[in-house]
Amino acid sequence: MTQFASTLDKSSGQALRKSAYRLKKRMPKNPLKFAESIDRLVNRASPRKQEALENEGILNSSSRAEKEMLSKVADSFNQKMKQVTKLITREGALSLKPDRTPGNVYNPTKPALPESL
Repeated sequence: MTQFASTLDKSSGQALRKSAYRLKKRMPKNPLKFAESIDRLVNRASPRKQEALENEGILNSSSRAEKEMLSKVADSFNQKMKQVTKLITREGALSLKPDRTPGNVYNPTKPALPESL
């Protein structure tokens, strides 16, 4: 048992309910402000309190790292999509005329798409 569990056992159920009631009463009623307040409390907690939150299953320390990684993946995906969009929308890219800009790699004398389309 950790030191956090032993301090939790010392508090009675009534004391925990009362402290939760007082906290809930003073928290913002607006959902966005409520979420900001909780986020600020959790992110600015001391290392001991963060460890206690992790032990209780409230905070996952890898969540920040995961958010950063997902943000980087999303950024690189957006950059690649911009490049693909730029290639697709360039002048003559989707026309039925032969593609002369980069050159038709497979057969430069034939059009990129059949004329029957």
